[in-house]
Amino acid sequence: MHYNQCQPVISPIPYLQNNFTHLLQYYAYLHSKTFLVRADVRYPVDYPFVADNFHIQRCMAKVIQYLQRHGYQPMYIWVREQNTSIHPHYHCVFLLNGQKTRSARLVFDTLARFWASTIGYEAPGLIHHCEIIVDDNPFQYGQMLYRSEGIPANVYGMIDYLAKDYSKGERKDGLRDFGMSRTPPDWQPQPQTEEGTSDE
Repeated sequence: MHYNQCQPVISPIPYLQNNFTHLLQYYAYLHSKTFLVRADVRYPVDYPFVADNFHIQRCMAKVIQYLQRHGYQPMYIWVREQNTSIHPHYHCVFLLNGQKTRSARLVFDTLARFWASTIGYEAPGLIHHCEIIVDDNPFQYGQMLYRSEGIPANVYGMIDYLAKDYSKGERKDGLRDFGMSRTPPDWQPQPQTEEGTSDE
């Protein structure tokens, strides 16, 4: 399943769209190469009712801590969605230092391991390996982004999909619909150049 071929895309929520774009711009400022990986996280169909985001927050903290410990300098985005299911599902994006890795399998296996340990339930199919379509090639499970080239059009499409209004929760239910790595509050993107911090 591709992110642009799932549910109908309603207009993206502007503040989510802006926040997600800002994070990608900041990561590109830090690293000349960004390795981007997409995954979807689900609960087993027979899992008890879930009333909050504790599991995804706990799992993501474990994944990021693990990847950071191994030198990949990760950042992340997750969004919560729920339509007719009794359980929410989560779309996740991981940003890794492209000078250190280009392995989507690393992310998928790490996410699966920590999701199983977090919810106390191991089953196949809970982590969906999302294909990223680049130049009409759908058989790619990660994408290398280059600072000098800016954010590609297909990644802007991914941002719009993550930020879509469709299947997000009730605005007043007290639950956050997303989580993400923080950026410095005073950082602003610079005009498009090849300059940034050095990975060397």
